[in-house]
Amino acid sequence: MVEHSDRVIAVYDGREKGGTAGTIRFTHVLKKELREIPVGEIIVPDHLKR
Repeated sequence: MVEHSDRVIAVYDGREKGGTAGTIRFTHVLKKELREIPVGEIIVPDHLKR
């Protein structure tokens, strides 16, 4: 999919192994534009918890 894209958007949690990390590395190899959306621990406010 990266080969056929002009840019890649990756939602990424920072792990060095796995599909997203491999896709990010491949994106760099092909010199494609990359936008990374970092994710971490998601905190849900008490009033939204069920």
